[in-house]
Amino acid sequence: MIQDIFLPEKIGSYYIFRQRILGVDITKTQINGSLIVAQGATITIAKQLSLPLNGEHNGPEQKNEPEGTEKKDEQENVKHVDMQENRIANTLSALCEQMGPFDQINTALSSGVVVFKELRLPFTTRDKISMVIHFEVAPLLPFSANEAVIDFIITHVNEEEKSAQVLVAAAQKKHVSEHLALFEKAGYHPSKITVDMFALYGLYTQIPAYQSLTGSLALIDLNMHSTNIVTIVDGQLRIIRTLGYGLATVAKDAGSSADLKPQQVMDHLLRFGLEQGGSEGNNVVIKNSLTAFFNKLQFALTSTFNQLQKNSIEKILLCGSGAEIKNIASIAQEQLSTPCELFDIQKITENKQFNIASQLTLSQPVVLSTAVAIATPATQGFNLLKGEFAPPAQMMLLKQLIAAGVLVVVLFGIIISQTIIQGRRLQSEITASQEEAVEALQERFPEIPEEDDDLEEVITSANLELEKEEVVWRAFSSQNRASFLEYLLELTSRINKQELGFIPEQLSIVDGAQGEITLKAQVKDYAALKKLEQALRESKLFSYVEGQSDTAFAMKIIATRNV
Repeated sequence: MIQDIFLPEKIGSYYIFRQRILGVDITKTQINGSLIVAQGATITIAKQLSLPLNGEHNGPEQKNEPEGTEKKDEQENVKHVDMQENRIANTLSALCEQMGPFDQINTALSSGVVVFKELRLPFTTRDKISMVIHFEVAPLLPFSANEAVIDFIITHVNEEEKSAQVLVAAAQKKHVSEHLALFEKAGYHPSKITVDMFALYGLYTQIPAYQSLTGSLALIDLNMHSTNIVTIVDGQLRIIRTLGYGLATVAKDAGSSADLKPQQVMDHLLRFGLEQGGSEGNNVVIKNSLTAFFNKLQFALTSTFNQLQKNSIEKILLCGSGAEIKNIASIAQEQLSTPCELFDIQKITENKQFNIASQLTLSQPVVLSTAVAIATPATQGFNLLKGEFAPPAQMMLLKQLIAAGVLVVVLFGIIISQTIIQGRRLQSEITASQEEAVEALQERFPEIPEEDDDLEEVITSANLELEKEEVVWRAFSSQNRASFLEYLLELTSRINKQELGFIPEQLSIVDGAQGEITLKAQVKDYAALKKLEQALRESKLFSYVEGQSDTAFAMKIIATRNV
């Protein structure tokens, strides 16, 4: 999915994207599946399904064979294993199809093939513990650490001492490989492999009714072929123990004594428990077999809690397929002399984070598959898919590199496109501004030809016109302005307008090397003209007065400099 490339699936316990997660629990008789839908901070248990293994049987029949048949027996065993794997793969494939679409699949390895070790380490974070856990547990394993897949969960943290207590799970690689092979045959690859009792403990910690329990408690998973004991002290997981016998042992022992088939014994237990049903003799035999089973279980519980230096057990919770036996909690309480009750997964809805789909009632056989599907804080980060079993990260890395490359190309493409667009817009603005400037200059200086559209040329022409105007206006500078007024005053005082009949038309004063005045006017007669010339020549401001021969004249007068 594309979000896997760019963003993580979740942050802490908050799912960024909606995830449909399938949890699968494979037993010797059936496969259980639970589908959860995780979105945001809410997890909904949406669907459950249990499918029996088609054609399941107990293995090749044992016969007294003459010597030399070992090779044939070995071949029969190999054939049986292949048939069993095919049955599991086919049933697993059918279950996945019936559960509908899902985003990832989680599964669990049986505790019976896992070695557990409890350690106390001077670290409190998972990252630091991960760096030393392999070396710490290696000397304690009954097999080479190089042949094992090792992971752990933190069961208790002592902040004052800066230390943590961890429970390490080590499984031989061959068991992990065999488990993965079942999914590969079915066409699936799990995202996570946990340990069944770790998952069950994680689910236990999410139910508020159980979070408040203190003292010594046993969580017992009753199965057909094995019995798992999870010991919890003050909410902390301490020891996981797997017993190699289960309800199939009860059924087989009772069947042998009462001439009943194992399936008949199981049917009787599921329907009647230890109540009277069928013949009285059969009832007695079944009760004796079940009592013998609980005696063994009692011994295992006592020895386990003695190891923890605990002399009593406050409560026992029962789950698994065996928890469906009628009145099993009452039977167990009577046999074990300890308060017993069924593990009630329905109580998980007391935790506001969890919902159960309407009209869905969770049965005991699917408790474990539900626990496998849910990622809990207690088991956060635990996954046996490590090293050679880790999901192919190279493909994801390649996708991430390709995605990053595409993003870089797209980013640069956007930058280049924006640069081109902005450049064109800027050029358009520059062109429009130049046109406005040319129009403004041509309007100000009409002498500039309209066909000139080059701004630099127009500016040059405007400068020339401006220089011409400056020559004219320089005459009105503070240095020359007083001389012009003096000339004008002198003309006014020298010319008697009434006597001469003087009518002025135009007066021009041009500044230059010589102050040149042009007086265009007319007088009433020649006598007046002579008087005008005489009056002007008497002025000290004028060095030259041009004589005129016509009463209407344009007289040139030269001003005297350095007066």
